[in-house]
Amino acid sequence: IDLAKPLIALPEEGQTTISGTILYTQTVALDQNLFITRASKRFAPIVAPGAASNDLQFFVELPASKDGDATPQISSRSGILQRNALPGELVRLYRYAGFRVEKPYYVLFLDKSTIAFPKLKIAVELLIMSVIFAVLGLLQRRRINRLEASISEQAATG
Repeated sequence: IDLAKPLIALPEEGQTTISGTILYTQTVALDQNLFITRASKRFAPIVAPGAASNDLQFFVELPASKDGDATPQISSRSGILQRNALPGELVRLYRYAGFRVEKPYYVLFLDKSTIAFPKLKIAVELLIMSVIFAVLGLLQRRRINRLEASISEQAATG
């Protein structure tokens, strides 16, 4: 996808190379914590060269933070393009900052791990909650069995 040229049709999801101007000054970061791991991802809008539009449609995931030149420059990035995949809190952050982000918008991820992390996080949290509920259920069952044994002993002696 070359943003310097007008888009005739909506882009297809999947492996894509996109070229345009990355607005490093509009970079947002998202820290996601899981019990055993942390993920910190950064995203920035990419627009047509020379465009100063407030309408954002394309975003790119940036590699780990580097100390370097953050001036906008024309560049090309490759990765996996996903439709409407920017986390909701980041979409709201851009909107609060005065940008217009309307569906469909596209995010170019560096690799599949960023796409899978939110689903993995939910799966692990559900697993932990199910283990907790299973332990509580077993403790409750043990308590009920003790109460039933106590009642049957009292009935037998009484």
